[in-house]
Amino acid sequence: MPMQLQPDDVIWRNARLATMVPDTSAPYGLKEQHALVVRGQTILAVLPESDLPSGHRHVIDLEGRLVTPGLIDCHTHLVFGGDRAAEWEQRLNGVSYQTISAQGGGINATVTATRSSSLETLLKLAQQRLQRLMNEGVTTVEIKSGYGLNAEAEEKMLQVARQLSLNNPVDISPTLLAAHAVPAEYRQDPDAYLALVCEQILPTLWQKELFEAVDVFCENVGFTPSQTERLFQAAAALGIPVKGHVEQLSNQGGAALVSQYNGLSADHIEYLDDAGVQAMAQSGTVAVLLPGAFYFLQERQRPPVDQLRKHGVPMAVATDYNPGTSPFASLHLAMNMACVQFGLTPEEAWAGVTRHAAQALGRGATHGQLQSGFVADFIVWDAHHPVEMVYEPGRNPLYQRIFRGEAGRDDSAEASNATRIFQTIQQQAQFTPLSSGIALIGFECDAGVKRNQGRPGAAQAPDILRKALANMASHQGHERLADMGSVYVESDELEPAQRALSDAVTACQQSGMRTLVFGGGHETAWAHGRGVLDAFPGERVAVINLDAHLDLRKADRATSGTPFRQLAQYCDECGREFRYACFGVSRAANTQALWDEAERLNVTLVEDLHFRREALSALEKVLAQADRIYLTIDLDVLPAGEMPAVSAPAALGIPALDLLPVIEQICRSGKLQAADLVEFNPQYDRDGQGAKLAARLAWQIAHCPPAPFYEKVKQAISEKIATGVWRPHDRIPSEAELVAQFGFSRMTVNRALRELTDEGLLVRLQGVGTFVAEPKGQSALFEIRSIADEITSRNHQHRCEVLVLEETQASAEQAVELNVKEGSRIFHSVMVHFENDIPVQIEDRCVNAERIPEYLNQDYTHTTPHAYLSLVAPLTEGEHIVEAVRATPQECELLRIKEHDPCLLIRRRTWSSSHIVSHARLLFPGNRYRLQGHFMS
Repeated sequence: MPMQLQPDDVIWRNARLATMVPDTSAPYGLKEQHALVVRGQTILAVLPESDLPSGHRHVIDLEGRLVTPGLIDCHTHLVFGGDRAAEWEQRLNGVSYQTISAQGGGINATVTATRSSSLETLLKLAQQRLQRLMNEGVTTVEIKSGYGLNAEAEEKMLQVARQLSLNNPVDISPTLLAAHAVPAEYRQDPDAYLALVCEQILPTLWQKELFEAVDVFCENVGFTPSQTERLFQAAAALGIPVKGHVEQLSNQGGAALVSQYNGLSADHIEYLDDAGVQAMAQSGTVAVLLPGAFYFLQERQRPPVDQLRKHGVPMAVATDYNPGTSPFASLHLAMNMACVQFGLTPEEAWAGVTRHAAQALGRGATHGQLQSGFVADFIVWDAHHPVEMVYEPGRNPLYQRIFRGEAGRDDSAEASNATRIFQTIQQQAQFTPLSSGIALIGFECDAGVKRNQGRPGAAQAPDILRKALANMASHQGHERLADMGSVYVESDELEPAQRALSDAVTACQQSGMRTLVFGGGHETAWAHGRGVLDAFPGERVAVINLDAHLDLRKADRATSGTPFRQLAQYCDECGREFRYACFGVSRAANTQALWDEAERLNVTLVEDLHFRREALSALEKVLAQADRIYLTIDLDVLPAGEMPAVSAPAALGIPALDLLPVIEQICRSGKLQAADLVEFNPQYDRDGQGAKLAARLAWQIAHCPPAPFYEKVKQAISEKIATGVWRPHDRIPSEAELVAQFGFSRMTVNRALRELTDEGLLVRLQGVGTFVAEPKGQSALFEIRSIADEITSRNHQHRCEVLVLEETQASAEQAVELNVKEGSRIFHSVMVHFENDIPVQIEDRCVNAERIPEYLNQDYTHTTPHAYLSLVAPLTEGEHIVEAVRATPQECELLRIKEHDPCLLIRRRTWSSSHIVSHARLLFPGNRYRLQGHFMS
């Protein structure tokens, strides 16, 4: 009987599977022309091609590629501060590891660096190391603490491991290794430190669920067997699995002790004896081989591999990535070393990084093999046989990495910032709002659509949209996303689910997060909107709905057509103004009764027919009159041709390219507090195109960063002007007063005022103040001609002396004036202009090198910068600031004037095609120059 598949099951076919299932009939458990059937996060079946059901929708052709289980690195020390390069050089010069450790080096050196590093620094460093492992196909990683050696620092390390798990598609197994070394402050009393570990650190961090197992360094430079046993007894009392660094430098009987407590693994074991091997075989303890440390320390004593084979002890292989003895983040290299140095076969090495490594982490029944019931962690390789990765560790033929059934393209090998959202989003195991970021919440609901007699199916949308978003490129802003899970609506129990969503939204908002919700039908908006309103009871919250429908219906209970009437009623009950705007609304899709209701509620409307002409100007008014924005996007606002996968397809609709500028302006206002996408119905999607488009809108919302500080100042000033608080010719507060009001720097406030002046909203008069400008159409045009033209127009001789003509890097001030990055390449010139051999102007000019690349190649004794710039970048806009100043002694010498003679200074910026071309400082002797202007109205 053919297998019965569910619609969301995925078939990965036409593959060569190295299942790593113990089967003597085929090395590596190889299966030719087989397929994996994945349901959710689990392998449902492994089938030959001939047994696959036909006609299934989700089928991926792997074109004969090799597939293996995801690799498992079962022993690492990824979290640490500093490095130990200098110690490595010492060892090369003959100093032993024991001597270095006794001198306060070794582990204790890293302890000092780790204690002094912030959690954020440790996380950043560990992320880079983890990424290197993931790039090679690792899907499960063990991470030990052990470089903190006090309660606070050990917890900090384990918190980093937890955050790595939340941030990455990888399974992390955290291990408490507080008994890694005796810290300096306990050097004279190691038993007291062990008591601290057993009585305080271990039970406290276990209660906080920060680790899965306990480890110890049982060695002649570490902890004695009796101290090790005290730790194991404390762990056993709490039911915590144990493991140990044992027999690395000497035989202390540590492996037998680990086995006595049915430990998960005994690691290193170069000096393991027969008694230890037999004890491990009896307890099922895994031997973890760490060839990286063996190689790096230039050891000679090899682990007893033949004895381990003889007694059937499973052998795992790991990197032991750490700063002192194994700085190698490559499991491929570890496999190669295990074969070359320890005598493993390539198949044994592969078992060591899959099923035996899983057993060493207590995951032997779920990880490390391709078989039914195991997690769907697997790697697709551009390779024919598993031996290739062992033979040539420098070559990485990874084609695709699948974690928990999710395929994500991984470009991070190209560059550290070549990541996708599935690599940067934080996955919250529990609903715990963070202090910042964007909370992604699903609302799996069809009840409202069904009540409104629409097409059900929207309940499946959150997971579909998550998958579509996950594989998009991660840019600025996307690292703020944190997936908080979904609210699921049981049957018709809509109202309790809406209450749950509302409470979740309020909790996130009050903790400092913004919210992005994937619905569900538009009944999502009542819950989401109420949550935002409750979070900000004293503020003006405006609802902006991009939708063909008003959704102001009357009904006895909530539906997908009632959310904004419910929000209006809620605002009325709370005594607050209902601020609602609907953009893209269609008269053809709304009755006259709904239109009348919108008018009664004073709703801002932009119809679909007038969207391009009216949307942005209407939006500006809405933004000016709100403190916070809740944006809700009903995907039926899009044309049916672009978005067929909705509950009620639009006859006309607004194209996505017209919606995106509106969304971007909302984002950049700095007021967007919450957003959702609703009414997506996957059952009517075509090849996933609708999901991709919806995810693209979500991508844009998450990408737009909060408004920079200067934009916030601009927004506040613009609002006062737009609402009539400040009228034309009113003097606005000074820069110093605005700095005090906003708490921003003077440079930030200055930029805001300059840009508002450029935009014609303000007029700045040097020494007088800043004023609200006349409305556009009443401004003046102030012309200044070229100095050469002015001189020749008087029938006088003009000449120019070039003092400076150079390429330089923009200072902070120059960068602001030219609107380029500080340190950017610019051109700088200083010249003196003469009239009949009398100096009349010093011209100090900075030029945008990207816009005017040939500026330095001109002969300015025969032309002027003004003439050349006018030729190659015609002036479209200019700015002049005029002031009376005193020249510097050097300027007085160049202009041949006395030190106290007055001068006229014109600061001039010019634009060409909306780009700033140059900024000039033009200094004139006051007794030789008359400022002339021509005004137009």
